Amino acid sequence: MKMNKTIIIGVFIIIAISLPFFDALAWPGEVISVHDGDTLTVRNEHGHAIKVRLYGIDCPEMEQRGKWGAQPFAKEAQLFVRSLTRRHPQVEVEPMGESYGRVVAIIATTGQKKNGARNVS
Repeated sequence: MKMNKTIIIGVFIIIAISLPFFDALAWPGEVISVHDGDTLTVRNEHGHAIKVRLYGIDCPEMEQRGKWGAQPFAKEAQLFVRSLTRRHPQVEVEPMGESYGRVVAIIATTGQKKNGARNVS
């Protein structure tokens, strides 16, 4: 029983020590286009355009030519995100994973995470 407790405490210590390193994965960029309410294109510091899907956000899809028309409220969602990023195009991208060739990330601007609750320090 004492061995299990020691292992569990050790795992928690390793996780606690590792948490600050996850912020090191974040990178600065500039929003150059808004595809829809949950997908943006961000230019990184090396000048590469990277498609980014907002982590934890699911918005109606815009029209896909030859496939389907725009879903209800898709344009409103796109315009809302565009209005946010037009005022503050400089962002910090914190990757959380990858999906369908896009980076899935939390996007932060002006000290506030758009699709999350905590502030960026």
